[in-house]
Amino acid sequence: MNILIGYGNSLCRDFMQNHMVSGQEFLKVITVSTVKDCLEITRDNMHLDVIGLDLKMSDMDGVNSLKEVRQSLVYPMPIALIGPAANRRSIRDLLMAGNRYLTGREHDVLSGLLAGSSNKEIARSLNLSEVTIKHHLKSLRSKLGAKNRTHAVCRAIE
Repeated sequence: MNILIGYGNSLCRDFMQNHMVSGQEFLKVITVSTVKDCLEITRDNMHLDVIGLDLKMSDMDGVNSLKEVRQSLVYPMPIALIGPAANRRSIRDLLMAGNRYLTGREHDVLSGLLAGSSNKEIARSLNLSEVTIKHHLKSLRSKLGAKNRTHAVCRAIE
């Protein structure tokens, strides 16, 4: 498995490079410090299985950088975003840039899930019925590729 990790902090990059692959012959980790370096590697048609991008890299421009990396890929692959997003809008924009479109209501329901609320509590807070919440959860799970609500929370955190 080939992993490209773009991370701004050199200490973290070195740790990932040196310790993730320790004793793992099948795992190759390539680390870079900028989006520019990441683009060079992806444009060189190197076979990669997954990319991790630090939202705090010096030249990271959120959605624009994510789109640029996606466009540089020869074939689609998962891209994990590392680090905190500034706000709900940033999260939504990044999800949409990753081609996982969540509606506003799905996003509200996801926020409830992340807060540990039950369907009934989410319904009450959004002034909706539990049946409607279940409908949004089903759609949300499908878009996140999750098997259940717990898996949906894990996928959202990823």
